[in-house]
Amino acid sequence: MTAVPDTGALSDLVTQYEGALGWASAASVAMLVGSLVLLAAFVARMPSDYFASPEPRPSPWSNRHPALHALMRVIRNAAGLVLLVSGVAMLVLPGQGLLTILMAVILLEFPGKRRLELRLVRQPQIMTGLNWVRERLGREPFQVFEG
Repeated sequence: MTAVPDTGALSDLVTQYEGALGWASAASVAMLVGSLVLLAAFVARMPSDYFASPEPRPSPWSNRHPALHALMRVIRNAAGLVLLVSGVAMLVLPGQGLLTILMAVILLEFPGKRRLELRLVRQPQIMTGLNWVRERLGREPFQVFEG
């Protein structure tokens, strides 16, 4: 015979932390909305020919002072690393883990990133979604390298 869980203890726990659970739920919804807005902003700011070449475009910071360029790379990768760790944690905790991991991949620099990007955007569902966002924001659709 299996033991029946004590729902009274769970109810007491929920009652005890009701305020914190409410705030955590509100924060989770706010992060979801914020992530969607940021993701749309990233997609809208990308030039329509971003995926048209097998080689990545040079960074807009590459023609600046080398120290400033290095600082921006460190900041971008640090932000990507924080998002990646947070996204992985959100796979088991409340939150939108996959969306956060996607944002981390956009920010991080790693070997093979360009191949991964091109492989992903060649998926019809992904390209349709990206171009839908761009259309809603008045941007031209992406051109994709098919080589």
